[in-house]
Amino acid sequence: MDWVELRSGNTKLPDNKCLYRLRDDVLLVIGGGPIRRPSKFFSSSGGDPKTLVFIRTTPEKEGGQTKR
Repeated sequence: MDWVELRSGNTKLPDNKCLYRLRDDVLLVIGGGPIRRPSKFFSSSGGDPKTLVFIRTTPEKEGGQTKR
C-alpha cells in the first residue's frame, strides 16, 4: 500500500511506502517514508514510525441490531 498526494492543511506531504496486514476485522498499517517500505510492524517510543491499528466495528458487535 502506498499513501500518495497526502496533505496536512495546505502543506503537501511526501509519499509514504507502507506495509499492511488485514486479518479478520483488524487492519495494521505502518509507513516507511518515500524511499523504503517497512518489513515489519513496530512502534518506536516517542517518535515515528508507528503502527496504526484500525478495527472494524458493526452494530452486531456493539450489541445493536442491523436494519434490513
